[in-house]
Amino acid sequence: MITINRNLLQITELAYSINARIQVIAINVANKREQICEAILRIITTLTLIADNDIELPLRSLPYILVLFKDLEVSAISTCQRIRQRKGLGILYKIVEYLGESYI
Repeated sequence: MITINRNLLQITELAYSINARIQVIAINVANKREQICEAILRIITTLTLIADNDIELPLRSLPYILVLFKDLEVSAISTCQRIRQRKGLGILYKIVEYLGESYI
């Protein structure tokens, strides 16, 4: 995981509570491109999944993602994002969600 310096301790404690093997690193600025570049330099695993912190993968999606790598010519894939609408939100929350959806 990668975060910014001011969140390093909190994110490290959270990651460790999930699995002690999760490595957490930090950079100075909250910039997605810089964070991804820094993380990619440290990848040592055979397969790596890069996702935003707000991503929710359906439980059955991983096998569909992994099957694509059976073709040795494939070195990277991308999935489509979709919006899951939440019920019972007030008008202000709906506006904020709409703006977020428009960004995707």
